[in-house]
Amino acid sequence: MKRTMVVLFVGTVLLMASLTGCSVFSPGSASPDTGDTSPTNLIPPPEVQWAHAFGGTQSDQFDAVAVTADSDFIGVGYTTSGDGDLADTHDTYSSGAMDAVVACVTADGTLRWAHTFGGTGDDRFMAVAIAPDGNIVVAGYTDSVDGDFPMKSPTAPDGSLDSSDAVVAEISPEGSLEWATTIGGSGQDSFGSVAVGADGTIFAGGTTTVTDGDFTGEATRGAVLAEITQSGRVQWAKVFGGGYGTFDAVALRADGTVIAAGFTAERIGTPQDGWVMALTEDADTTWTRTYGGSGPDEFSALALAPDGSMVVTGRTFSTDGDFPSDPHIPYGSAVVADITDDGSISWTHVVGTGDATDYRAAAVSSDGNIVVSGSLFPKGSHHPNQALLAEYTASGTFLWSKTLVGSSNIIFNGVATTCDGAIVAVGITMSSQGDIVSTHGAQTDAAIAELVFPDAQL
Repeated sequence: MKRTMVVLFVGTVLLMASLTGCSVFSPGSASPDTGDTSPTNLIPPPEVQWAHAFGGTQSDQFDAVAVTADSDFIGVGYTTSGDGDLADTHDTYSSGAMDAVVACVTADGTLRWAHTFGGTGDDRFMAVAIAPDGNIVVAGYTDSVDGDFPMKSPTAPDGSLDSSDAVVAEISPEGSLEWATTIGGSGQDSFGSVAVGADGTIFAGGTTTVTDGDFTGEATRGAVLAEITQSGRVQWAKVFGGGYGTFDAVALRADGTVIAAGFTAERIGTPQDGWVMALTEDADTTWTRTYGGSGPDEFSALALAPDGSMVVTGRTFSTDGDFPSDPHIPYGSAVVADITDDGSISWTHVVGTGDATDYRAAAVSSDGNIVVSGSLFPKGSHHPNQALLAEYTASGTFLWSKTLVGSSNIIFNGVATTCDGAIVAVGITMSSQGDIVSTHGAQTDAAIAELVFPDAQL
C-alpha cells in the first residue's frame, strides 16, 4: 500500500483540528530539533501523482480545503471568471466583483461539482470544515447588498458603502445552500477560520474594524470569535485584543476548549505579535499569550497534535525573541512552533531561504506528524513564487520539504490530510508550464495535486 498526499491550493488558509473519521496514532519519541534555517531532508519527499488547475479567464482561487468521509476534497475560495470550471453566476467581471466558490474534487482529481454563492458585490469563503452530518460548513465575508447572504448594515457610520459582514453558511454534500448567517456591524467584518464540534456547534474566527452590531467586547476593534449553532443561530460574537488583530485559525479540543491563533498589535502600523488564546465554549478566556520579537510576527494556521499540544505556523520578521530569523532574508521567514497546554513553547523551527518563506497552513497526518504548506520566494525578484510543503514529527523532528515550481507563481495556502496518509493543500497557479499548469490563460487558477510516497517510506 502506498502512502499518498493530496495537495490542494488556496489563497487564505483554514485549519482543521482533526481528521474526519480517522484514528490518529501517537508518534515515537524522537528528539526535537532546535530549529534550522536551511533543513536537510531526512527522508525523500513525495512525488506528484497528478495535478489540475480549475477556473476561467479571470481570477480563481481556493482559500481552504477539507476532506469528506467519502474521501472527496472540498475547496473553497472565490472566482471573478464568468466562464470556465468555477463560473461566477451572480455578477460580471466588469463590475470588479467576485463570487464565493465551493468545489468538490474526487480522489483522482476530477471536478465533481462547483457552485458559486453571493450577490453583486464581493463574496468570498476563506475557511471550510465538515460537520458530523456530512454537510460542509464555510466561513468568509460579503459586501453584497443582495443575493444569497446580503449584508445587515450595508452603510458605514459616515454613510459610505465601505463595509462588509462576516458570513457562516452550511452547504449540502451536493453543493446546495442549506442556510447562511451574516454577522457584523457598521465596519469591515470577516471570518478567516472555522471549526465544528462533535455536536455540530460551529466556531468561527476573524476580525472587525468596529465593535458594534452583533459583536460585543471591551475592545473597539480587533480579533473576533463567534459561536453558531448547527442551525445557524448566533450564540455569541465577541471582540478580543487591542487596536488591531485577527484570529486566522481556530480548533476545538475534545474537552470543549476553543483554541484560536492569529496576531495582535496595538494599532495598524505597529509591529504585531503572534497570538494564541484558549477559551471555554462560553467565551471565557482560560489563558492568552503573545509570541515573537521586535519585528512583525504572525500565526496563520493551527493544528492539534496527538498529545494535545498546539502546533502553530506563520511568519516572522524578527531577528530576536521567541523565533529569531536570519536578518539577511528581507521578506520574512516561515515559523512552526509547538505550544503546550499552558501556552509555553515546546519547540520551534524557523525556516528561511531565498528572499522569503511562509508557512500558511498545517494539518495532522494519520500517523500523528505535522504537515505544513506555504510558499517560497527565491532569491532575486525575477524568480516566481514556489509552492512549499514540509513535514515534522509531533516531537519536532524535521522530515522533508518540497517545492512545486513553474514559469510563474504557484502558492500553497491550505492543507488537510486523509485517513490513508494523503495530504490536501490549496492555493493558486499562474504558471503556463511546470508542476501545476494554468490552462485557461487566466490571471490565476485554483489548483489541486496529489503527491505519493513509495512503499519503502511507510
